[in-house]
Amino acid sequence: MGMDDKLKVAKEVMERRKDALRMLAEGPEFDSPLHTEWIVAVDVEGNVSILKSPNIHDSFFDAGMKAEYIGLPFEVDQPPGVYQWKCRLSESRDWESGLVDDYGFDVIEEQVLWE
Repeated sequence: MGMDDKLKVAKEVMERRKDALRMLAEGPEFDSPLHTEWIVAVDVEGNVSILKSPNIHDSFFDAGMKAEYIGLPFEVDQPPGVYQWKCRLSESRDWESGLVDDYGFDVIEEQVLWE
């Protein structure tokens, strides 16, 4: 293998590394969990089901897609229907380590879409 061939191979390797690093840096795009919009259904007993979730990181849904597992209110005193909730992320931290040990989504605005 001549010097020119080695340079071509080295250049190709460097280009592939640059492409791989660019793809890693870009990664998937998610919306901020700080202010989210959810579409939920409330049944006659006041139980909440999620119909549409925001584009937030998949780790919020590790436990499942039920409102209770995500930290949304899962029982409400609202008439049955479909609602749009605007929520704010709330978190509690461990007092010793300062790490987040629990989180939830507080409803700050509610709009009835269908009753």
